[in-house]
Amino acid sequence: MIVALVITVFALVLTDLWLVMSVAVTAVLSRSANRRLRWTTGDHVEDVRNRSSLFAQLSMMGMVNTVAGAFAGLGASMYVVNSKVQFTWSIVPVFLLGIALVLVQGGGLVVGYWASRPLRAWITSPFVLEATVRKQLQAGPAPAEVIDDYDQILAELRRRPLVRGLTTSDGRVRPGMRSPVAEEEWPPARDHDPVGWTGRVRDDLDRRAAWRWVWHGQRRAFVLPLGIGVVLSGTAIGLSAAQLNPGAPTTVALAVAFGLWHVFLCWLGSKAARVELVLINRQHALVLAKLTVCADLIKALRELNRPVHPVAAEPVLPVLSVGRWQLFRRPHR
Repeated sequence: MIVALVITVFALVLTDLWLVMSVAVTAVLSRSANRRLRWTTGDHVEDVRNRSSLFAQLSMMGMVNTVAGAFAGLGASMYVVNSKVQFTWSIVPVFLLGIALVLVQGGGLVVGYWASRPLRAWITSPFVLEATVRKQLQAGPAPAEVIDDYDQILAELRRRPLVRGLTTSDGRVRPGMRSPVAEEEWPPARDHDPVGWTGRVRDDLDRRAAWRWVWHGQRRAFVLPLGIGVVLSGTAIGLSAAQLNPGAPTTVALAVAFGLWHVFLCWLGSKAARVELVLINRQHALVLAKLTVCADLIKALRELNRPVHPVAAEPVLPVLSVGRWQLFRRPHR
C-alpha cells in the first residue's frame, strides 16, 4: 500500500510539473510573439525553396545516411573473420547491404522529388504569395496561365483553416473566440503599437473565451495533464485514507490542499490561454488582411497585362461633293 502511494505521488508530481511547464511556456512564448508580431512581406518563393531544400538535404539525408552507414558497416563486418576477409554464404550481410543501398537511393529520390517540385508549389502562405506577386509586378507583365495559377493558389489558401483551433475545418471561426478589434489592426498605421493592440484585443475578448480556447486548442497541453492530476490526487487521497482513518484531519487537509492547488493551476492555465488567444486572433486577422492584399495585387497584375487598344478615329464623312471636289467636316477634338 505504501509503495502504491509513493508511486502515485511521484506520478502526480510529474504530471503537475508537466502542466506547470506547459502553462509557463505558453504564456512566455505568446507574450513574446505578441510583442514581435509585425506587418511584413515574406520571403520570395525561390528563397523559401532554396532554404527548405538545403534543410531537407542536410537533415533528412544526414539521418538516412547515418542509418544506412550503420547497416552497411554491420553487413561488411560479417565478411571479416579473425582480421581476415573471408567469403560467407550467409544471406544476412547481403540483406544488410541491400537495406543500406535502398535507404540511400530511396531517401535521395524522395528528397529530389520533393525539392524539384514546380516553383509555385512552394507558395504555401499569403506572405510568400504577396512577395511573389510583388516581384512579378516589378518585373512586368506575366503570362495569363501564371496569373491563373496565382488565383488558384489564393483560392486554396482561403479554403484552408487559417488558424487551427480558432477556425473549423471549413474555415468558419468558432463562436465566442473571435475579437473584431483584431481585424482593425491590419494594415497598421504609422503609430502602430503591438503592446497596445494586445491589450485592446485582450479587453475585447469574452471572459469565457479562454476556457473555450483551452477546450478546442489546448486539450493536450492543459486538459489532459489536469485531468490526470485530478485522478492521481483522488487516488493519493484514497490511499492515504486507507492508511489512516477516513475522517482524519490529515486526509481532509490533503483533499483541501490538492483541490486548491489544482484550482490555482486552472487559473494559471486560463491566464496563459487568454494571452495565447490574443496572439491567435491577431495572427488570424493578419492572414485575412494579407489575403486581401494578395487579391488586390493579382488584380493589378491582370490590369498590367490587359492590352491597351488605340481609340478608333472618328470617321470623316464628306459634307458636299462638286465634281471631283469634296467638302469635309472638321472632326471633333
